[in-house]
Amino acid sequence: MQRTLTDYESRLIELLLAQDFPGRDELKLQLKDLEAIPAGDKDNYGSILLKPHESKRAAVETRVPVEGEYIDSDNVPVSVLLHVVDGYLHELEVFKADGSDILERSPDLRIEIK
Repeated sequence: MQRTLTDYESRLIELLLAQDFPGRDELKLQLKDLEAIPAGDKDNYGSILLKPHESKRAAVETRVPVEGEYIDSDNVPVSVLLHVVDGYLHELEVFKADGSDILERSPDLRIEIK
């Protein structure tokens, strides 16, 4: 079931792509008309598969060129990874370090370029 991105999902991806890294500009172009598909049987903390439409392929150096992290209200880290496959946005992965439920969805990420 494909759908448009939520405002929160869009904000996370925009924050991740605000950092400069190889292929970033092409990935930003892929945001136009980007669709989301829930990952797995459950939404897995909000992880989604990404389906960009026709766009220029990005020359990224790794599958996860950028990731972010924030600390949930229970002081457990939540990681947000942007996966790129064959030069196209593929997945926004969200997971909590201890496997517990996410209590707060923060738009404030500490970003790391890989």
